[in-house]
Amino acid sequence: MKRTSVLVTVIAAAVTLSSLAVWAKPPAPAPAPASEGAGLKGLWRALVKPKSKWVLKNSEGKDTIVVETYDERKVGAADVARLRWTHVSGKERRDLGNSDGGLYTQVAVTVAGLYVLSADMDDAAIQAALAKKPSRSDPPKAYEGSKQNQGRYLHVNKDSICWGSAPWQPDFECPDTCDGWVCIDAGGVSEIAGTKAPNFSTFTR
Repeated sequence: MKRTSVLVTVIAAAVTLSSLAVWAKPPAPAPAPASEGAGLKGLWRALVKPKSKWVLKNSEGKDTIVVETYDERKVGAADVARLRWTHVSGKERRDLGNSDGGLYTQVAVTVAGLYVLSADMDDAAIQAALAKKPSRSDPPKAYEGSKQNQGRYLHVNKDSICWGSAPWQPDFECPDTCDGWVCIDAGGVSEIAGTKAPNFSTFTR
């Protein structure tokens, strides 16, 4: 009887250890993503659609950011438009546009991709820029921030593209909000958040 009890105890312990071993296994890796950006070819053209207006609302307030295209035209083979980014809070209106900061004030789009320009560039300057490689390819290709590009990144999602900037140093300790981004989808500008937005808020369409 004693031998049977000992045997049962040993078997129970073995089953328990086996269960723990199975539980301790690392989770299976996530499935590999689909072909990067392939389904988003042509999405950059949302930024040059004539007379577009996107109103993005603050998730925590009543203020908005209004993004508008204007001065749409053809320059060579490119579709070109200027963009206006306006923060509206009550009766106050403030221009946020800054091509270097990711809120592009003028862009050109060709079959090759997106050319990031600035509002002060005339058609002659744009024509010269079009002779070079685009700022972003079409279809878009994702990349992460690094020392070389001062932390700028491009993320390609299932139905949207987001670009932004964040500290690239692996040991950097952010005291508050250090990441900011802008997103577009087929409907146009869809999100502005973090350091790209007033008061580090999140604005969505």
